[in-house]
Amino acid sequence: MTAWWIALAVILLLTGFLLASVTVKVTVSDTVRIWVGAFGIRFLILPAKQKKKQKKKRKKKKKAAAARKSRPAAKKAQKPKEKPHEQSFAETVSFAVDLLRATVPGAVALVKKIRFVNMRVFVSVGADSADETAIRYGMVCGAVYNTLAAIDSMMTLRVKSVDVVSDFVTGEMQYDISFLAKLRIGSILKAAIGILISILRTILKRNAQQEEALQAMQKQKGLKQYERTSDQRHDGHNNGKNPQNGGRKHDHR
Repeated sequence: MTAWWIALAVILLLTGFLLASVTVKVTVSDTVRIWVGAFGIRFLILPAKQKKKQKKKRKKKKKAAAARKSRPAAKKAQKPKEKPHEQSFAETVSFAVDLLRATVPGAVALVKKIRFVNMRVFVSVGADSADETAIRYGMVCGAVYNTLAAIDSMMTLRVKSVDVVSDFVTGEMQYDISFLAKLRIGSILKAAIGILISILRTILKRNAQQEEALQAMQKQKGLKQYERTSDQRHDGHNNGKNPQNGGRKHDHR
């Protein structure tokens, strides 16, 4: 009975984990701020703290200096390596196209599962004159509503408020946009596994094609070598005979 309870608890935990969502919170106003998190924990990604960046830059500079010092010794110690067989440009392009064909469907299916919630859009449109303000207002309205319609046609969109107003007094352009983007962990894992399987199939298929091509080339080389050796043997056999008397021996009497 205890084993059944443990199995049920494991199943519930896995189900809760797969149904949980990775959230990305974005606010766009004077500055762009992005938080990424899951299970109620969020981390500020943008803007990053300057101290960490400075420390990373110092570490990178130290590593680069150490690498420059060790380069001459490493070059002396290393032996010249044989260059591997390089692929042609056409082969590289075809392989890249095959990888795109394998990964794009899964990536598109994953993007369609993104949910935009708590969407708030506020834009105040202003310009130097009333005519320019009216023109800009129309352009901004078209851009905002067309963008929201495109997102809604592909993904889930839940809008809290959308306000686009014209400012004929100050003539300034102001905006405040915020939203949450959510994606379930189960959907991410499913798409990742599908993409990996497609990539492995593409690589295995390409390796099989390359092996077949190499075998065909080896067969052609073997046939050419056989023809050369047979021609050499035939020429040697003909050279062993005397051309004056048709290959007959001289009778010395």
